[in-house]
Amino acid sequence: MKSIGTLVVLAMLAGCAGVPGLAAPPDWIGNPPGPDASNSYFTGVGTSKGGDRAEAEEIARADLIDGIMRYLGVKVTAETTAVARASVDSYQTDVRQQLTQEGAGRIAGLTVKDRYVEKGKAGVTVYLLARYVTADLEREKRRLEELFREQQEAVAGPEREGAELEHAGRLYEAALKYLEAAVAASKSNIDNAAIKFERAMNEARATLERITLLKLNDNLRTAAGTAFPEPFRAKAAAGAKVSDPGVPEAALVVSWADWRTGKRQVASTRLKTGADGVAAFVHPVPEFVGADTVIVAIDVAPYLEGFGKLTKDQQGMVDGLEDVAARKRVTFSLESFSGAREIETAIAVAALDAAGTPVAGQDFSGGVLKALNAAKFKVKALAMDPAAVSGSADAELVAAASKKAGAATRRIIYGSARVESVEADSGMYVAKVSGSVKVADARTGEVLLTVSRTRSAVASSAAAASSGALAKLGEDIGQEIANRLR
Repeated sequence: MKSIGTLVVLAMLAGCAGVPGLAAPPDWIGNPPGPDASNSYFTGVGTSKGGDRAEAEEIARADLIDGIMRYLGVKVTAETTAVARASVDSYQTDVRQQLTQEGAGRIAGLTVKDRYVEKGKAGVTVYLLARYVTADLEREKRRLEELFREQQEAVAGPEREGAELEHAGRLYEAALKYLEAAVAASKSNIDNAAIKFERAMNEARATLERITLLKLNDNLRTAAGTAFPEPFRAKAAAGAKVSDPGVPEAALVVSWADWRTGKRQVASTRLKTGADGVAAFVHPVPEFVGADTVIVAIDVAPYLEGFGKLTKDQQGMVDGLEDVAARKRVTFSLESFSGAREIETAIAVAALDAAGTPVAGQDFSGGVLKALNAAKFKVKALAMDPAAVSGSADAELVAAASKKAGAATRRIIYGSARVESVEADSGMYVAKVSGSVKVADARTGEVLLTVSRTRSAVASSAAAASSGALAKLGEDIGQEIANRLR
């Protein structure tokens, strides 16, 4: 039998382990200490029915950690984001390491102050008392509270702001806030992220649907080289009528035809509606002649970026919102006409065959007249000797044509076309023609414009092929004169 002295030594070696009948449990087990001026205290208890002290101590640590987390007010739920969960998990791991390896330095201000082990018939029970510097504890509490608040606000904040903006009639800004909430939900990884995403997207779509884009003017006309008399004006309205309240700060994209390179290209710019929901687009001075359009549409494209990985259904919601925005547009009509069409003009042109002999008929001159008449030019044809038209010097021809046309005529269109070749091809005939025509001031003889073109045509006979090619050549040259002459 072991002596009393031996049992006391064993109890001391056990690190305050309780041996029945020899040591009373410390007071803090039944009466946990409250906070003092500098520290807060936490207790934990764990029992191993199999008598495994290590197991009992691990259970006690878990109980102690639960007490700390309850104090911190941390509650991980289905709403908790992945970032917040990871931070909580990391903190709990650090606490466990600190409680397991005293002095580990993982958590500032946290130490195990006392430990008591009780053995009995029910197994082994371990009691732990931890001391936590209150200032460090409160700092950790504020950090976790802020983290949870930030993660929730990433979705809830924009959605709440969207509702406030919508109530104030600022529908476009509201739609953008709902989109912001949807983007945050797509990245949050919370359990109900899909529900929040769908709700925010539905709110964005419903709000955008309430906006109507309306024209406040249309069918603007001006002479080429001259500014339009007023801007193209559109209103974003919270309704279907111009009298409905305007939607401010709505981003619009404006598209129009740019002819500065000589070819039609699409140019665009972005505008925002003012406090009254109205936006005005000042069209660049047109350098072309003809009819065209200006398209103004609500722009959400820049805000449909930044989403996290989307499911097929979620991408469908994004595409659907884009379709709604695409329908929110208006098309303005415009016309740029040549100022030259108001000036009385005469035409003296001729057509020659490959040998230089005048070609009978008015195919070439008729084509030029057709294009200019379509452009509403004040134009008339002069009956002049084809040989004189094709063989005279410019000054001589302009003077003769001006005299024949009369004092009211201020411009002369003159020149000639030639049939370069007519070739048979598989039972058909291909005619190739070329022509050069000038426009001159009838009084000074100054050449204002020169147009040179080629054309070809296919027909069942050589005469028909030549006739068709000359007519088309005349139309091409006439159209270019109408487009370029100022």
